[in-house]
Amino acid sequence: MKKILCLCVLAGFISKAEAQKVNLDRYVYNFSYKDLPKHPLGQEYQTYSISGLISPGVKNNFGDHGVEEAINVEGLKRVDGFAHIMVNISVGDFMIESNDINERVVVNKDKDGKETSRSYYYSVTVAYSWEASWSVKDYKGKTLVNSVLRSRGDRSTWTSQEYGSRSDARDYYKNNYAEIKGQLIRKEVNTHIAAISRVTSSEYGFPVKKEVDFLWIMDSKKHPEQDAQQAAVKSFRNVITSVSPEEFPESTKDTLKTLITYFDGIPKKYPTDDKADRKLRYGSYYNKAKIYLYLDNPEAAIKEAEALIANDYDGGDGKRLIKEAEELREALKNNNVIARHFEDKTRNAVPPVKG
Repeated sequence: MKKILCLCVLAGFISKAEAQKVNLDRYVYNFSYKDLPKHPLGQEYQTYSISGLISPGVKNNFGDHGVEEAINVEGLKRVDGFAHIMVNISVGDFMIESNDINERVVVNKDKDGKETSRSYYYSVTVAYSWEASWSVKDYKGKTLVNSVLRSRGDRSTWTSQEYGSRSDARDYYKNNYAEIKGQLIRKEVNTHIAAISRVTSSEYGFPVKKEVDFLWIMDSKKHPEQDAQQAAVKSFRNVITSVSPEEFPESTKDTLKTLITYFDGIPKKYPTDDKADRKLRYGSYYNKAKIYLYLDNPEAAIKEAEALIANDYDGGDGKRLIKEAEELREALKNNNVIARHFEDKTRNAVPPVKG
């Protein structure tokens, strides 16, 4: 009888432990917004133009204005000629400085380590150089950027695939010289075009930023909070897709605020020092901090992140959230805005009048 009683008590403890076990899963979703410029120039800066001094060899691979047309400052309106900010790029010719045949030898051995034969492989290595620079000026004549992208003294190399003979490698290079050079031109110039677009957009424009993010949601079927957690993620899933870089519907904000209210109740409902309770509170603080960041409320996000750290469960996330919130606070302040979701106001923008 005592044995049966002990087993029943033990089963009760096990059942209780299983019921209180907390597993958190990542609910992954997409979130997009307009990244605010790191060096805002003023709300009147709404147009940009691109000009270039491009060598004939590069034009042969991009077209007469292909290089200039590929550069884009996101969030500003492109115009011809005089603009609020003017980007100029200069690209000189590519020069093949040298070409060499490389030999690679593979020594084949038997099981005793004795050399049985040798295999020879040949490839072509090309050394090349080019020069490029770019600058950015505003309509008031101020130089914002003046930078050398590549100088003639900087050399790069390219190596072909391997061939079975020296003559095959030499013939490949001889017969495909123009195509090899064209590939190198397109690769290098496209890389630098992308960098110019990325930097100018980040520094002065409003590029759309798309992030893959997540919330922590419980997946512990025997826990009493399971149903409420699943209802919370369902509610979040139903509204987060309505957010775009241009719009953050008020109805969506209301739903997110309701979710914050729900997560506010978790620490009071599960206040013990038990690991499961701390883990559940951690998810609550984390989710609230994230939602406040989406609502462009960095001060509230910092408070939740601080509570996460004090909760003493994975405090590193709290530090990362504080850093993210501080960066958001600084960006909003520097740009004199309250949100990162707004319509494109530059569609009807006109360039400044040249003085």
